[in-house]
Amino acid sequence: DGAVGQWAEDMQALADGVRRIHPDPFWRQSEADFDASLAAAPALLATVDGTDATAEVMRMTSRIDGHSGVYLADAGFHLYDIHLYEFDGEFAVIAAADPTLVGATVVSIDGMLVADAAAAVAPYSPFDNAATVRLVVPTLLTTPEVLRAAGVIDDVDAPRYVVRGIDGTVRTIDPGQRSWDEAVARDPR
Repeated sequence: DGAVGQWAEDMQALADGVRRIHPDPFWRQSEADFDASLAAAPALLATVDGTDATAEVMRMTSRIDGHSGVYLADAGFHLYDIHLYEFDGEFAVIAAADPTLVGATVVSIDGMLVADAAAAVAPYSPFDNAATVRLVVPTLLTTPEVLRAAGVIDDVDAPRYVVRGIDGTVRTIDPGQRSWDEAVARDPR
């Protein structure tokens, strides 16, 4: 198949580039595991749309370190209009287009408990250490394309965040999306 062959060429170029440029690309995963993931990738990548393929390459390259890979802004991914931060295992809204959401904590996303959603998106996070993941996962929990690729949501236009307000009120929200540039201009994370 032509698409599988093209992806195989792309994965070989990625492998060659990583080996040529990175001083220590196999400190998190073995070289054999890296090669196996690149060998398996073309069959999968040929069956998904471009956005999911980009997310999958992001997941694969995040296993290298926190400085190599596909970055959200460069991928053309979007952000929902809520800014989350993790406090003691809870994901709190610290900024939002709807100011009444500030201080709320996320209970679930599209029916998945937020802790499970965080675990699902964590493999897409660059990694230098656990602190990197802790810092990046809240942003990934507001990135529609990553949430869909990770199996957290089905519809990027209806993520169905369930949030608990500081007064205990629980409600479901579907925040709007912004391009990365629009989101950073509004809320420089």
